[in-house]
Amino acid sequence: MKVQQGSYTFSLELDAPRIESKTQHALVDFFPKSMKKDGLSELANLAEQKAEAVWVQSRMMVVFGFTPPDETNRTSNEMLEASFRASEDSEDEEEGVVFTCLHKAGRTKLHFDNKTKKETAKKISTGFYKLLLAEPSELDDYESEGKDSTGAKIAFGVRDGRCFFGDPEADVDIPISGGTGGGGGLDFDPVAMEDEDEWISGRFNDADDDDPFKDDDDESSGLFGDDDY
Repeated sequence: MKVQQGSYTFSLELDAPRIESKTQHALVDFFPKSMKKDGLSELANLAEQKAEAVWVQSRMMVVFGFTPPDETNRTSNEMLEASFRASEDSEDEEEGVVFTCLHKAGRTKLHFDNKTKKETAKKISTGFYKLLLAEPSELDDYESEGKDSTGAKIAFGVRDGRCFFGDPEADVDIPISGGTGGGGGLDFDPVAMEDEDEWISGRFNDADDDDPFKDDDDESSGLFGDDDY
């Protein structure tokens, strides 16, 4: 499935090798400045627990027709991995920039080949994340299991349009806010993003801003902390 956003056309690259590099852009760095509007507060809560990949995978299913790997093949290190190609209108379909959407150390990021120009990687990331964030309530259901940083099994996915994670033996949604009440899960409202100046201006792109999400160097942290890289 090919999807147009701005001057780029995005498509899945099923056979592309994984790219993992220092040229990377995290989803949380492209959140709108205000997460209190447009129904995005729930996604912010999910990101605070370093589990935004649960939502990202479902959005990729909707937007790109992405098929999650079989549960039997799931590990925490492979909880989210998908490669894409971004081609500009003037380019041949075989040209363009290939990148990998990877969840590692509790963060979902786009990884680009180190030869990719920084401005190009940022422009592509802006378009890609805009596609995901445009309709945050449009989610496809899926269920899978992984392991948290302690090795304990964690169930995660989307059930009846609501993100969940928690005890794989439980038959109820677990609220991501960590509250003491039962039930919950994530509910999203559609988000309108007609105003380019208001949208994707970046919550943490200024030098004086503090990013409450940024402690990514701790490999053991996060819901799906990686330990095999």
